[in-house]
Amino acid sequence: MNQKENERIILGIDPGTNILGYGLIIARGKKLHLIELDVIHLSKLKGHALKLQSIFSKVLEIIDKHKPD
Repeated sequence: MNQKENERIILGIDPGTNILGYGLIIARGKKLHLIELDVIHLSKLKGHALKLQSIFSKVLEIIDKHKPD
């Protein structure tokens, strides 16, 4: 088994419409390492449609950048 087969990137999302938190970790065997941890501030956006559009766009960017499993 090569190293890539033994790795997984995991994306966790703490949903919210004013503040959305997310974190990415990489699991290598039994060890975990933090890749990124951040929040998305949405309270300045007016209306749920704009907030949801922003959440969708940002989460897609995160997925495209890190390619989680």
